Amino acid sequence: MTTTTENFTAIETLKVRVERDHKSVSRMLLKLRSYRFEPKDYECFQLFQRIKTDLTLLSEDQVKSINNLKKKQVISESFKTEIEGLLLRFKQVEQRLAEYLVKLA
Repeated sequence: MTTTTENFTAIETLKVRVERDHKSVSRMLLKLRSYRFEPKDYECFQLFQRIKTDLTLLSEDQVKSINNLKKKQVISESFKTEIEGLLLRFKQVEQRLAEYLVKLA
């Protein structure tokens, strides 16, 4: 019984973290559409395009993972590793976005 409860808690925890990160990614994409974040030179333009592409791909992967988490009763180690990879990718993209914003300032 406790393993079922622990497994459910682990799934819910991962789902909440991915959903929270997905909301942040959506907000970041929305902010990048603003004229205030337009690139000022070619180097910034390249970085801007890379960040925008990474955010879009990350968002798609997060939606797939959230849907899979909603369906699953038990998560495998490989799926857990995949989710942790998504969380790491989010942090990396978030850091690159921060670097981009510093370059704009």
